[in-house]
Amino acid sequence: ETPKVFIFDLPDRGNLYQMDGTPILHPNTQIMSPLHKLIFVPPKDAFSDIGQPYTEFSYFVTDPNKTMVYDTEYDTGRVTIYIDAVNDSPTAISSRTSVPSGFNHSSTLYLVG
Repeated sequence: ETPKVFIFDLPDRGNLYQMDGTPILHPNTQIMSPLHKLIFVPPKDAFSDIGQPYTEFSYFVTDPNKTMVYDTEYDTGRVTIYIDAVNDSPTAISSRTSVPSGFNHSSTLYLVG
């Protein structure tokens, strides 16, 4: 049998999900994917300060033949997440303007991003 892996503490920013999309809302939640994979989703436009972690969380591993324990009978690990800032590409907002012949008109293109 493979070891059981549990989330020990949650990240203070962002959200963890099981691979099937189920949110991990509480410490001591077992990671259910066969390879113990998770999904981390930061808030939109989140990034780390230069050289600083964005957030961290811990997990622990137990013997597959034991129930969950809360003492030194498990191995722990820590995941540190860094998020690089990126400059999002601007997006043009489509609009159409019509002006009668012979009139002067100026238009402004707004870029969002």
